[in-house]
Amino acid sequence: MRTRTRIASALGASALMIGALSVSPAQATEQGGTGTQAYCQTWIDGAWGKASCYNNFGYDRTAWILVTCVDFWDPDVRDTAVVQNGSTATLTGNCWGAVQKVEAGWE
Repeated sequence: MRTRTRIASALGASALMIGALSVSPAQATEQGGTGTQAYCQTWIDGAWGKASCYNNFGYDRTAWILVTCVDFWDPDVRDTAVVQNGSTATLTGNCWGAVQKVEAGWE
């Protein structure tokens, strides 16, 4: 019983930390200039997976995108870009068929 409680506590704390690290554009604008807020928004546009990443970490960071394709023969796409502090970068990747999901984040 104790092990389950500890695991549940650890998972809850991890989820809380992950949620605290990503903010919406509106929240980043409201909080303004803390130097620790950054975010990536992802979307699917036909056969393209796209991400717009804003960097306000206080220094240049590398953003990544991973586009997962539906068809097994269609290779997944991963790309990176250096995003300067205070700027936004748009990353894209396309599939020959359809896009299953798009993920983005920071290295």
